Amino acid sequence: MPLVEFETKEGQILRFADGIGTIPPEYEVGENVPVLYDPAEPEKARVYSWKRIWFAPLFISAIGLLPILVGLGLALLMRPKDGVILPSGQRLS
Repeated sequence: MPLVEFETKEGQILRFADGIGTIPPEYEVGENVPVLYDPAEPEKARVYSWKRIWFAPLFISAIGLLPILVGLGLALLMRPKDGVILPSGQRLS
């Protein structure tokens, strides 16, 4: 889990432990890393990287999209081949 120290624009020095660690480590000790923080709440800072910000939401969205795609595929496979007959007996193509 990376331990990060950064200075806000106001000159306040803050430290935080980023919640995600990797093996092998994603960063070297002493390496500069981009930090994302809200000036109103700098104590909620995070290391900024595409993977750390977007991977989980995109992964969960992909899992949610899968049943929708399966349902659409089944609907296309099961549609009537020669049109639909309305209750009035009229045929739609």
